[in-house]
Amino acid sequence: MSSYIDVLVSKAFHSMPATEYNRYREGTLGEEEPRIFYYELPLLDEKPWSFLRDSVYPSYSRFLYYKSLNPEGGEGTIIVAFYKNQCYLLRGRDFLSIFMEMEGLNQTAFHFRVLQWLSP
Repeated sequence: MSSYIDVLVSKAFHSMPATEYNRYREGTLGEEEPRIFYYELPLLDEKPWSFLRDSVYPSYSRFLYYKSLNPEGGEGTIIVAFYKNQCYLLRGRDFLSIFMEMEGLNQTAFHFRVLQWLSP
């Protein structure tokens, strides 16, 4: 596993076989108050950290922004990371903390990075 994948997996609050994910989602429909948004992404060994850093994280922040959620906090979202035959669920705030950890950013520096991602 790549080091960033190890970090993502270690921050997951739940894991399951990928084939069980749709059943899991069906079981949670209507139970979530307030509403939770799911953000799905595949993790591939051949995709380096730079792919997540330069593509996935900016897209995720814009997703949060367009859903009227805090693009720096991740509250109200669950990241669904598929890796090989497994599915890992992470809280949005934990997913963002991974970015700050991997990039060595504090909250202020992260704030300015998010502003860059959101600017046209």
